Amino acid sequence: MYMKTLSIGSHSLSYSEYQHIAEGSTQLTLSEDATSMIRASRAFLENKTARSERPIYGVNTGFGSLCNIEIGEEDLDWFKQIWSALTLVGWGIMCALR
Repeated sequence: MYMKTLSIGSHSLSYSEYQHIAEGSTQLTLSEDATSMIRASRAFLENKTARSERPIYGVNTGFGSLCNIEIGEEDLDWFKQIWSALTLVGWGIMCALR
């Protein structure tokens, strides 16, 4: 089966593109623009956390009611891996479909 490749991150997606993604008939790649923006954001946050003495919400703290919990430098990599894994498996509050 031929699978179409769609580069995401540089334009809005059409309804049919969403449909092909949901059906699993489209392989996704990140556009060069999106990749550059992600790298720039990461560099900014790494620089900001290295220079800041205060915690940065959601970067080196918990979220929501855990916002006052600071995550130490030694635990940041672990936190990022766990948060990414939870996000990928759909952990969190379910949103109603309309």
